[in-house]
Amino acid sequence: MRFCLWCFVAVFLAGPVDAADFPRYDPEGYCKAYSTDDGLYSSESYNYCVGDEQAAYNAIKEAWGEYPEQVTDYCVSYVGYDADASYETLQYCIKDEMQALVGKKTFKF
Repeated sequence: MRFCLWCFVAVFLAGPVDAADFPRYDPEGYCKAYSTDDGLYSSESYNYCVGDEQAAYNAIKEAWGEYPEQVTDYCVSYVGYDADASYETLQYCIKDEMQALVGKKTFKF
């Protein structure tokens, strides 16, 4: 019983894996800018953008703890935190980096 209590306390204190490192962007602000061209605003583009951002966010958030730290660190840095930061861009970066880890090329002389 003692061991199980210790395990529970350790898990409780640890919290979710990498939850603090998960980036928080402004998808609605990003999509508003994305949907505005020369001062003209498109509700269709905005809704499309928000849908894509939500789908990317959900997919990344669900698997965040499974990605290697080198991938998440690089991609979060690559995407940044400015107004152009996007969960869809983060998702593409993670996908590309994960594929590159598997198929790492070598140079031959």
